[in-house]
Amino acid sequence: ADDLADVLNATQGEALGQSVALEFGYRLRPGLKVYTGVELLKTHTTFRYTEKWDTVTTRNGQQVDAIATRRVQHNNRQTLLSVPLMLEKTFASGRWEAGLAAGISFNYLSQQTGRSLNAFQQVVTYSNGGGNDLPAPNFYLSYQLRPSINYRLNNRMSIQARVDLRWQRYGKSALYELSANSMLYGGSFGLVFGL
Repeated sequence: ADDLADVLNATQGEALGQSVALEFGYRLRPGLKVYTGVELLKTHTTFRYTEKWDTVTTRNGQQVDAIATRRVQHNNRQTLLSVPLMLEKTFASGRWEAGLAAGISFNYLSQQTGRSLNAFQQVVTYSNGGGNDLPAPNFYLSYQLRPSINYRLNNRMSIQARVDLRWQRYGKSALYELSANSMLYGGSFGLVFGL
């Protein structure tokens, strides 16, 4: 299992994804708020794997020893719907406000397609329509940490820059037959409206 985990970790690479979100917050008291919402994420990863094995080939009518090489490169995709439940502590100074939010997200993985290794270290193609052997389950939890900084334009509107760090706990993967986790990180820039 450790060998497979090391090989799987070496085959996975990062790629840019996209997300769009709508969030609603409620101020519990000055400097403390709770919020939730809905977010649609499209994540991408790369799969790169090279396999070599000894073989025999013919050269000038004679059999000679050779090494065969297979290289697989693929872009894997996931589409998920996420509902966060976050608690945020903020610190204000003039028009500036810094915040740190922490909480959990309930995630529904509606699509996952790509290539990876299975439990026998064979390259396989997976898809939602292709059976139950998928890298991640349809439902899982993730833990989030979101530092942010806001600049207040007026009493009702501010500009926000935010970093999003998520530890996604999939549990045991049906494809790898190992416990699987991942880190998802990103950033956002947008407007915050107060009512």
